[in-house]
Amino acid sequence: MAGEERCLRHLSNASLLARIFETVPYATFLVDLDVHVLHANAMAARLLGLVDQAAGAMPRRMCDLLRCDNGGREPGGRGSWRECDSCIIRGSVRRALRGDPVRRVLAFVEREEHGHQREICLQVSAAAIEHERRKLAVVTLDDVTDVYHLRSLIPLCSSCDRIRSA
Repeated sequence: MAGEERCLRHLSNASLLARIFETVPYATFLVDLDVHVLHANAMAARLLGLVDQAAGAMPRRMCDLLRCDNGGREPGGRGSWRECDSCIIRGSVRRALRGDPVRRVLAFVEREEHGHQREICLQVSAAAIEHERRKLAVVTLDDVTDVYHLRSLIPLCSSCDRIRSA
């Protein structure tokens, strides 16, 4: 029993939890209801091309990180454009904070990379947590672009969605 208590004390250590957050192999964000990013792990910085950017200089909203331009079209700024209501990431956060079960959803995002527009395919999931009486969401983004495009190379049966034999 004493060993279990010692183990539980280690699990509550903030430093250990921060290290675990950094080892998650997906871009992982801690966000509030308005999808303001409170923390992002190293994989998130890598996915979004922010590797050389200091953590303090990281944009505060998910739409800024993804370079979404919908919010810049209206006086209310990012997050207020009507298309934001249909945003997969924003919707996942809202569902999680409402108490819905975690589910993975595909999102197609147009990103500017090296001066060119490129569509990436992300698997998005969000789970609610409560911290200091505040509801937050842990959001993961997994870049599945290559896997999604490989699927188009596999001959699938249109009626059963299984791989057809050659």
